Amino acid sequence: MNITKQQIEDGRKSYEEFQKGMSGGFYTALFQAIASAKGENIYKMALGFPGEVYAYREYIGGLDPYYWDIEGETAAEKFNRLTAKPEQIDFHYNGIPLSEEDLQEFNGIIEAIVNDIKGTN
Repeated sequence: MNITKQQIEDGRKSYEEFQKGMSGGFYTALFQAIASAKGENIYKMALGFPGEVYAYREYIGGLDPYYWDIEGETAAEKFNRLTAKPEQIDFHYNGIPLSEEDLQEFNGIIEAIVNDIKGTN
């Protein structure tokens, strides 16, 4: 799927406004539909709304980097995007980058939950 950097930026802005409750009825309905789409339907929605689907999938951690061809992306940028390890990816919460301390805190919480489920606490 071809997408421009501008479409990605616009989609991120629209999704951020949606999260803050500042989007109009159209974008509210659109992001609800995107969130509900299953299987191939998400890719069909990307045909009409590539930036919005990209932003949503990026936010939930379901972005397939091999599906998207970003116009204007250099070979080095594409290589880095396709080979990034999870620990090299910027994580965000409501559009705000998480600090290293936040990530460590979240990892501790997740570990505690897993241990509680396993009964090893």
